Amino acid sequence: MGSTVSLPQATANSVSLGTPTMVETRVSSSFIESSIIIRCPFTGREWLALMPGGYSGPLIIYDGPSNQYAPMVVVNHMDHYRSQFSIELPPSPAEYRNASTEVFNWYDKFFKNDIYWFDFPTQYRGMPERFEWRRSSGQEVVELGRLDWLSKGWKLVRAPPEQPNVKLHRDSRKSGISSDGGEIVGVWISRHSLSKSGHFELIGSGLQMGQSFRLMAMASALTIEANVMRIERQRRNNRLAKISTMGSSVSLPEIEGVTPNLPMPTMADTRIRGWFKKRIFITTTNNAQLWLVVLPRGYYGTLIFHDGPNLDDQVMALSHHIDFWRSKFELTLPSLKVTLHVIRNFFTSDLYWFDIPVGVDRVKERFEWRRSYGKEVQNLAFPTKGWKLVRLSTVDNPTFKIPRDEREIGFGSDGAQVVAVWSSKRIFSKKGHFELLLAGEKLGPLFLMVAWVSVLTLEINVIRKEHNRNCSSVSIHKKKPSVDQFTDFEQNAR
Repeated sequence: MGSTVSLPQATANSVSLGTPTMVETRVSSSFIESSIIIRCPFTGREWLALMPGGYSGPLIIYDGPSNQYAPMVVVNHMDHYRSQFSIELPPSPAEYRNASTEVFNWYDKFFKNDIYWFDFPTQYRGMPERFEWRRSSGQEVVELGRLDWLSKGWKLVRAPPEQPNVKLHRDSRKSGISSDGGEIVGVWISRHSLSKSGHFELIGSGLQMGQSFRLMAMASALTIEANVMRIERQRRNNRLAKISTMGSSVSLPEIEGVTPNLPMPTMADTRIRGWFKKRIFITTTNNAQLWLVVLPRGYYGTLIFHDGPNLDDQVMALSHHIDFWRSKFELTLPSLKVTLHVIRNFFTSDLYWFDIPVGVDRVKERFEWRRSYGKEVQNLAFPTKGWKLVRLSTVDNPTFKIPRDEREIGFGSDGAQVVAVWSSKRIFSKKGHFELLLAGEKLGPLFLMVAWVSVLTLEINVIRKEHNRNCSSVSIHKKKPSVDQFTDFEQNAR
């Protein structure tokens, strides 16, 4: 846990609020700093565990609900790999213990659950004993009634002096005893959902081991939580970085100075083909192929627009996302670069918008792709839900909404002029139809090309989200076959 943050000393001469044997925790995180609110459910007392450097930084537990109180415990990693942590404890006059620094070890097992352990004397001038935090879904954890598929449980085991050769089966072992015969003296459960809550409790002989052991056990449990959260965040960031670079490894051609041989059609159909490397064929209504769009990485990569029906034809336009969340796409044309923005709405349909210079004076105007069920879409080849491209500069009063029955064809609910429409059919065939209306034909060939590139970028992004949603739904509802199913299968086979 980070060493760049200046660490205070554990200056609390004594623990003024006492040391609890059971606490509830709740994680609160900002952009950099994270904190854990510790609360005793019996007394209502609270403590603050502050992580100034986030999950990768030190852990400071204060003897009160804010950092205005004296530091009670200070935890910091001792090496780069975080295999050892130093836990600085305050003095305990009742136990004749001075302030001390204990070593908390992490044994990272690649194919098994990790183990965290420390050596600690439980009696005055006694020999140190080994205590291990182990992953658990056993009876001690389940009895708390807090373990579910979002939770992770740990048990603190007082290791036996000698390791047995035979492990005790879960059904045959007594309550409070681990598989190697060690006594379970504490449990820790945490939820890594939106709430990020936890529960720490000492049980068995752990209740009689004194204030210093209670602090050591609680501090070690919180250290495990911070370390596990750090590892999960690091793995998630690695996955996000890997996904966000998909498509960037494909060498993209230069299109600067390229002159198009074929003008983009004002009305055409599209169809998507391919298993992994997708291809979009742009054809006329009589199936004469005009343009080819290639997606080397499927729905997750770059769109490459060829100025013709073949791969040998020159590239006229490119489209790729410029952030992980795909809220921005860069549309590259021979003489222009346009940013396509996505505004996501949870309760209404998404919006896609871009700015482009139009007209003789080349004044930038804003255009929006909006979901539509109106008459413009119903007149297309696929009369279902579609999209309409509106020109916002034609809106006089954005707050005024025109009812659908009173609207003229070619205008949106706010009076914006509709310049293009798009409808698609994504079941089996994955076909689409694009049409530039009369108002859009006056905006020139460059606008027509931007409209084409933006609407196909929109369509691929929508298909990608539906594909991810369907895959997630299948993985959640997928069930493993039972033993009875295998038995029935064998009987039928015979």
